[in-house]
Amino acid sequence: MYINKIVCENVGPIESISIKPRFNSAGNPIPIVIVGENGSGKSILLSQIVDALYELADVGYENATQKTSAGHEYYRTIVPDQIRLNSSYMATVLSFSSPDKPIYYYCKSGNLNINDFFEKHRIPDKIDIKRLEAGNDKKVVITEKQSEDIFSHNVLCYFPPSRYEKPRWLGKDYFEEMGLSHEEYMARRLRNPITVNNVTVETLQWLFNIIADSRCDLGMVVDNGKISYQIAYPPQEAIMSVMLSRSNVERVLGEILGKDVLLRMQNRSFSGSKRIGICDTKGNLIIPTLDSLSTGQMALFSIFSTIVRYADRINVNQSIRLESIRGIVVIDEIDLHLHSNLQRNALGNLLELFPKVQFIITTHSPLALLGLNQTFGDDLDIIEMPSGKYISAEEFAEFDKAYSFYKETDRYTKEIREAIDQQTTDKPLIITEGATDWRHFEAAYNALKTRPENSWLNELDFEFLEYDPKNSKDENPIKIDMGQEIKNMPQEYSKIEQKRKMIFVVDNDVPDICKSFMVSGKEYKNWGNNVYSMTLPVPSHRKSNEAICVEHLYLDDDLMQWVIVDGHKRRIFLGNEFSELGFFQKGDEKYFCGYRNACGKDKISVIDGCDNKKVFIPFGDEKENFALPKMQFAKMVLAAEKPFDNMNFDGFLPLFERLKRILDEESAD
Repeated sequence: MYINKIVCENVGPIESISIKPRFNSAGNPIPIVIVGENGSGKSILLSQIVDALYELADVGYENATQKTSAGHEYYRTIVPDQIRLNSSYMATVLSFSSPDKPIYYYCKSGNLNINDFFEKHRIPDKIDIKRLEAGNDKKVVITEKQSEDIFSHNVLCYFPPSRYEKPRWLGKDYFEEMGLSHEEYMARRLRNPITVNNVTVETLQWLFNIIADSRCDLGMVVDNGKISYQIAYPPQEAIMSVMLSRSNVERVLGEILGKDVLLRMQNRSFSGSKRIGICDTKGNLIIPTLDSLSTGQMALFSIFSTIVRYADRINVNQSIRLESIRGIVVIDEIDLHLHSNLQRNALGNLLELFPKVQFIITTHSPLALLGLNQTFGDDLDIIEMPSGKYISAEEFAEFDKAYSFYKETDRYTKEIREAIDQQTTDKPLIITEGATDWRHFEAAYNALKTRPENSWLNELDFEFLEYDPKNSKDENPIKIDMGQEIKNMPQEYSKIEQKRKMIFVVDNDVPDICKSFMVSGKEYKNWGNNVYSMTLPVPSHRKSNEAICVEHLYLDDDLMQWVIVDGHKRRIFLGNEFSELGFFQKGDEKYFCGYRNACGKDKISVIDGCDNKKVFIPFGDEKENFALPKMQFAKMVLAAEKPFDNMNFDGFLPLFERLKRILDEESAD
C-alpha cells in the first residue's frame, strides 16, 4: 500500500495543498521531504497521515487503537479550533493504492459542501462514505480483509520527534535482562505498533535473536585419529538464509559508521547488550559494544533496523531482501541528534537501501536535503509548507553555500582545538579572542610586573596561547582564525575535567558573546572542570557602558601616536574623531574614513585600515592609507619599538586582578 494523494485544506496554517506522490520508472515510490519554518504545518500534515494509518489498522486489528466505550480514541482528535483563521471548515482526504479497490481516509470539521470539495480535488464521487455537511466527521473506506492483508504484508510506522533513545548510563541497568525473545503472536493483534518510541531494547532483543539464529552447532569428527569439526545443526542452507538477515543489519550499521562492519556475539562473561560488539571485515573489534555508539548513531540505527525488524516479524523472508520490503515510513525531524556527516552522507544511503518503502519525512536541516539530493537527484520530492509548493534543486541551492560555510567553520573549530590541546605544560592557559590581544596582554604584564607596587604580578604563573592569523606570513607554528569560534569553547571544554585552568578572554564589544561569557554581577564565569571565561574590564578612562576591545585599555594619547611604516605616516584612529559622514579635520589635517558606520561623536570603534576602514586624504590618493593595522600596532608595542616604548599600561591592571582571582580560586567545583 502506498499513498496516492494527499489533500488538505484550512488545517492550522495550511490553506490548501494537494500532493500527488511520484513513482520512478521502476514503479518504486520517490521519497518525500517536507520542509518549512516552525509552525508552517509540517507536523500537522504528518499527523493526518499517521491518523489515517491508525484508522485503517483499527478496521482489521483489535489492538491498533485505544478502545473506549464509544468505540476508539482518535490518534488525531478533531479540534475545530484548528480550523484556519477566517475559514468555516477544515478537511483532509488521503487516497491509498491497493491490489483490490482504492482505500480512502476522510476527516473534516465545520461547514463544508462536500460535493464541491471532492470535485475541486478530483476525488471520485462514488466513495462509499456517509458524509456530513456540518460538524465533525472522520471515516475510512477499507474492508476488514484489506486492513489485515495490508498490515500483515507492509511496514507501516511513524517515528515522532519525541522518539527517545535511553542512554546506557542513565540509571537502571536496563539492558541486563536482554536475552532471546519468546513473543507469542495472536490473531487480530497488530504485531508492529504504528508509532515507534524508545525501541532500543526491542531492537537489541531482536538483534540478539538473529545473531543467535545465524550461529550453528558444531559436531566433532574423528578420521584416522585426526579431529575436525563440521556443522551439525542447522543445515548450511538455513544458516545462509538467516545470515542474510544479519548482513542486512550490518549494512545499515555500515552506512551509519561509513565502513563495512560485522556484528560479533561476545562470550557470556559480557552481559546484556555488551555481548554484541562491532568488528571490521577482518574480525578486529573496533567498537566494543553497541552501547558505545553515539546518540545520533544509535538513533539512526534504531530507525532503520526497526524497518528491518518490522519486516522480519511480518515475514522473515523480507528481512533477507531489503529491496523487497514494502510500506510507508513517516519520520518527523529525521535530522534529530545527527552530526553534519550523518545528515549529509548517511541519510540518503540508508533510504536507498529500501527502494520499495515510501518515505515521508520532515527536516529543518539543509545538510540533510543536500545529502538526499546528492543520492536521489530528480527522484526526490521536496515540498515546502504551508504552501505545498514543490521545490527544485535550484531553489535550495543556497543551502550548498550554507554547507560550505559550515564545513569551513567546523574545520576552523577543529584547528583551534588542536592548537589549544597541543600546549603541554600544566600552567593555566589564557586563550584570547584575537591574535593581537595576547600580544598586548604580554606587553602589559612584562611592563607592569617591574613596578614595586605590582610585585604580586610576579607570583602569577600562566601562559598565553600565542597564535597568528591563518594568513600571517610570520613563522609562528600556530596559525588559526579564532573569531567568534571562541564563543562555544568554554562550554565544550567544560564537559570534561581539565588538568589545568583554561581562561577564555574576549573583547567587551559583542553583546551575545559577552552575555554567554559572564555571570550577571560577577567578574567572570566558572563553567566547572577548571574552565573560566571573562570579558575585558572597562578601564577608568572609558565610560562604563562603552563597548571596548583591547586597544581601548590604552590612553588615547598613547594609542593615537603617529609612526612611520614603510615610509608612510600612520596611526590608530577612533571613530569619534570623524563626523557621521566620515570627515576628520584638526587644524590643517583633513582625512576621510571609508567606513561611515564606525564614525560619529559617540563611536569609539578602532579604525585600523583593514578592509574598507581606510583613512585617506579627501580628493587625494585613496591607495595611501593613514590607518595603522592593529597587528602592526600590537607587534610594535610588544617589542617596545618607538614611539610605543613608554606606554601607560594602567588600563590593564583590572584585567590582571581578575585573572589573579581566577587563579586563586579553588579548582574543585
